[in-house]
Amino acid sequence: LGSYNEAVLDLEKVLEMTNRNSADALRQLAITYNQLAIELYAAKDYAQALTVYDLALRHDDASSSIWVNRGDCHREMQEVGLALQDYLKAHQLNPGDKETRIRLSTLYDARGLTYFDRGLLFEAEAEFSHAIKYLPQVPHYYMHRATTCMESSNHK
Repeated sequence: LGSYNEAVLDLEKVLEMTNRNSADALRQLAITYNQLAIELYAAKDYAQALTVYDLALRHDDASSSIWVNRGDCHREMQEVGLALQDYLKAHQLNPGDKETRIRLSTLYDARGLTYFDRGLLFEAEAEFSHAIKYLPQVPHYYMHRATTCMESSNHK
């Protein structure tokens, strides 16, 4: 952590000297916080990683990778709704990123399965449709939706 602390202090000094008008320093500070948070995440210190990702986003909220990383952290903490919000923000910022679409589709599929298991078939079908929207080439998303539709018909 020592090298990160030194880097942060130097970058904060640059921002102080430029009345917070150094875009380069702001971006580098966000990168530094993101890198520290990645290390905390790897060490499974998810709560602290989240705090540091928040700092990174405070300095660069247009970085889709930071949003994805924070979403991964929320996912590991079983905060699926918050993870989904972060992945959606990342997708909004960078719609072409396949890794974000994979995360979105995987989360929607998992939520669909949870709804299905609880008998919430309308909600399950909607979640499977979202999974398909983000990654239409995955056959089992269609299977899940088809099974849900068939089960729904049986309940009418």
